Amino acid sequence: MKKAIKYQFAEDTSGRLVSIDSIIKNENHNEKYSCLDCKQELIPKTGNIRVHHFSHKNETYSCSKETYLHELGKRMFFEEPVSFFV
Repeated sequence: MKKAIKYQFAEDTSGRLVSIDSIIKNENHNEKYSCLDCKQELIPKTGNIRVHHFSHKNETYSCSKETYLHELGKRMFFEEPVSFFV
């Protein structure tokens, strides 16, 4: 059994990178989210017991933690404001 990744980021329907923290603040659970790696649907998990995260809707998915993190790094680099260069 493979260990589940605690996804902190997902992509919304308009293609923007979304943090689980922004979901908690906005309580926007009507939006659809997808995995940065396999593009399958992710569900925000914002309960009171476990760490807040996104989880795959279907149990059968083929994501690579390395690919997810690589894509996340690229997206954050190109989409976030570059304030550390100023």
